[in-house]
Amino acid sequence: FTLATVATAADAPSLEDQKKNYPTDQCVVSGEKLGDMGDPVEHVVKTSKGDRLLMLCCKGCRKKADKDPEKYAAKLD
Repeated sequence: FTLATVATAADAPSLEDQKKNYPTDQCVVSGEKLGDMGDPVEHVVKTSKGDRLLMLCCKGCRKKADKDPEKYAAKLD
């Protein structure tokens, strides 16, 4: 049998590393280009993989991100 590796919150990169290596220039909620609606909003959500940094186009996207953090964090993977 094979021993599977399971990712835990301890395996999550630090928030600083997540910011430095952020994989997209678009808001994961609206799809808008970051910076088109003013300064991007850094928002941290709790997921099964630990704290995840979401870069949002505006404060208005926070509610949607908080309602389904797994969905929006998955867009970064």
